[in-house]
Amino acid sequence: MKHDYAGWTNHETWNANLWLDERWQDSELVACMATDLFSSYGDTEEIAGILAVSIKTLFIENAPELENGFYMDMILSSIHEVNWYEIAQHYVENEVAARELELDTY
Repeated sequence: MKHDYAGWTNHETWNANLWLDERWQDSELVACMATDLFSSYGDTEEIAGILAVSIKTLFIENAPELENGFYMDMILSSIHEVNWYEIAQHYVENEVAARELELDTY
């Protein structure tokens, strides 16, 4: 996968992750979701896929309501460009690293 914008696939993905990180409540929620998924699934790709859907849903549920028109089209277009799987992988990788660190401390 090519990473063209600050280490992310595109500007939309970078921006979505930036806002997710800035909203600590949402970031903690996603981190907890990743942790919970590890207790039910063993495959990190499967976990990332499930988490990606949850992250996208979180963003869509928190989106402001707009009237049909140019601005709604632009926002929906940008949301469509976000690589939700890549953001989910970021959280899955963090969880894997935390688990490895925990194992190293014992």
